[in-house]
Amino acid sequence: MSLDSVSNGVAYWLALFGVYFGVGYLMWASAAEKLFAGPIAMPAALAKTFSGTWIAKLVGVNFLWGTVGVLELLIVLVVLASIVRGEFMPSRSKSLLQVSLSLSLVLFSILSFGETITANFTGTLTEFTYFGVTILIMGLVSVLPPTRKAHWLTGGEAPATHEHETEEHAE
Repeated sequence: MSLDSVSNGVAYWLALFGVYFGVGYLMWASAAEKLFAGPIAMPAALAKTFSGTWIAKLVGVNFLWGTVGVLELLIVLVVLASIVRGEFMPSRSKSLLQVSLSLSLVLFSILSFGETITANFTGTLTEFTYFGVTILIMGLVSVLPPTRKAHWLTGGEAPATHEHETEEHAE
């Protein structure tokens, strides 16, 4: 086994562990705090920032808090479904993992919207940063095997499509 093979394998497993653990735990910790740590109620200081906004008047701050918690829990459930499905294996597509990351984009957009309507533009920038980093993570996941060959890190290329293989054999 070459050093390149070992480094590709180690990088693959560490990258996936980082994605699964990072997204899964972050969303679980947030969802659990909102949904399972007592009554579903937005903390008073945060509720105060939303008081007087049209969205708080329309649906209520506790409903907003619970909705964010449910979305975070949904992301965790999709991450778990990805694990159960075995998407962590190099030969398996990462479609559910990508769905969980896409749901994270929706969540960060909603949180950014909330920050913006309360005029917390620093918070909006933070959520925008999370959004952008999530896109980068989606890009990383999209170049992992099986999209790229097992030597994805040290010069892997996308596997040939069936049509391309057929054309090569015809030549």
